[in-house]
Amino acid sequence: AKLPHKWGRLVELHACCEGPAVAVVFPDGAKIVVGDQILDERLSSFLGRDVKVIDQRRDGMALDRADPEALADDIHAIETSATLLPISQAAPLGGFFDFAPIHIIPSASLARVRDISQSGQSDVARFRPNIVIDCDDQPAFAENGWTGATLHVGEVAFGVITPTPRCAIPTLAHGELTADTRLISRLGALNRVDIFDMGKLACLGVYASVTSPGDITIGDEVSLIRP
Repeated sequence: AKLPHKWGRLVELHACCEGPAVAVVFPDGAKIVVGDQILDERLSSFLGRDVKVIDQRRDGMALDRADPEALADDIHAIETSATLLPISQAAPLGGFFDFAPIHIIPSASLARVRDISQSGQSDVARFRPNIVIDCDDQPAFAENGWTGATLHVGEVAFGVITPTPRCAIPTLAHGELTADTRLISRLGALNRVDIFDMGKLACLGVYASVTSPGDITIGDEVSLIRP
């Protein structure tokens, strides 16, 4: 869905557990279990392109990332350039991730985004973090300085890799949240960070990896250990 004119409808789908299996839930309420041959057919029809569900990441897999700010006037524009990026670059154990297995956003940064959001809401669903840290006493976008630090949440230690550059996906409609095509442009006016060789990009939150596993629960204490 980083290239919305091809894959934007993916955000209309949901996942759920059907016993030990995972199912894809379509907007009409239909649930099709992964592994059922009809799923590929139904997804292909839904997306208007031939697709196949796989459960193992193959070498060389990549994604198309359109510049979200270039799509501000037409989020589904066909005539747009895209950068081809390897998937899961910071996930050496496999899996299907944009970049890293964990995405963390502090509440202070979400609150600042609420101020510029078309809906006037924090819209956490748009940004799909694994973890939201309650730290309203901190300045917005303080996470820009966490790179290389270790973040302890409950029993778990996370290694912070980099601020998270935002793609076009948060600008799409998400359930009851309407499309907000200029959201990333407005975010970029507040917070831009040099990301690898990609230049200064609009960022919110951080990517991280698990360096020490364990359990976490809502309300666990959080601490940041800088290198």
